[in-house]
Amino acid sequence: MSDFYGAYSSDLWIQQKCLVHLIRDINDDLRNNPFDQEYKRITENFSMLLRNIVATVDKYGLKKRNLSKHKKEVSQFYREMSRCNYQSELAQKYQKRFEKNRDHLFTFFNYDGMPWNNNNAEHAIKHSDCVTIAFCVIARSPKATVAIFLPTMSEIKIASLRSQ
Repeated sequence: MSDFYGAYSSDLWIQQKCLVHLIRDINDDLRNNPFDQEYKRITENFSMLLRNIVATVDKYGLKKRNLSKHKKEVSQFYREMSRCNYQSELAQKYQKRFEKNRDHLFTFFNYDGMPWNNNNAEHAIKHSDCVTIAFCVIARSPKATVAIFLPTMSEIKIASLRSQ
């Protein structure tokens, strides 16, 4: 489990990039660029993908056999994105970022119990138990803590990241 710092990248081990870090970056850029329609389309497509994955994690936990069904959706997300010739710098940046991290964003599909975020490590060092997240709601279940990106929301929500 790692965030997106380059120093953590290596082909020597199996990696799962923290999706919460990615969502945070997406939210920050969306808040700063609310009128970039190309970028908004990327965030909406990624949001739909994550909603389905999160629903599976909530229902079944981090089980390979249940998460594997989302591989087709991930492939479709990447196929649609690769077809686009984005004009905005921000959309181009995320197109490159998603492609660069393609093999590391959904590694958790292939292993039982592999987390898709590093919330436990983050909680250990966080100075506050609340953060402001634009367009993001934190949902909880006994099986997992999950973040759902909701681009249809019009307000910034404050969500508690405190462990149950």
